[in-house]
Amino acid sequence: TPIALPSPMLTMARKMAHLGLRLWMMAWHRFEPRGRVKLDRPSLIVANHASHLDIAAIFCALPFDELMKVRTAAAKDVVFALPPAPLTILKFLFAVFPFERKNGSG
Repeated sequence: TPIALPSPMLTMARKMAHLGLRLWMMAWHRFEPRGRVKLDRPSLIVANHASHLDIAAIFCALPFDELMKVRTAAAKDVVFALPPAPLTILKFLFAVFPFERKNGSG
C-alpha cells in the first residue's frame, strides 16, 4: 500500500520532536553531524548498528526538510514486540515498518 503524505500539522510535530531529539543527542552523546545530506533520489541509508542509537543518529544528521522522506526498517521480532506506547513513539519519530529477519535473528 502506498504511504500517504502526512498532514502539515504532523510534519511540524515530527520536526519539533526531532529538534528535541537532536538537542538530547548533542547534549548527552556529543553528537555532531558533519556535511550535508540531500535526498534528491531514492537512497538507502545503512547503519552498522553499533547500538540502538544508530537510527536516532541517522535521523539527527538529516536536514529537517528530508525527515518526511525517510522510513526505517525495524526488526519485526524485536521492535514490533514492544508494548504499544514505545512502538507508537518509534513509529512517530522514525516511521518504522516491520522487517522480517531470516530465522528471527540478526
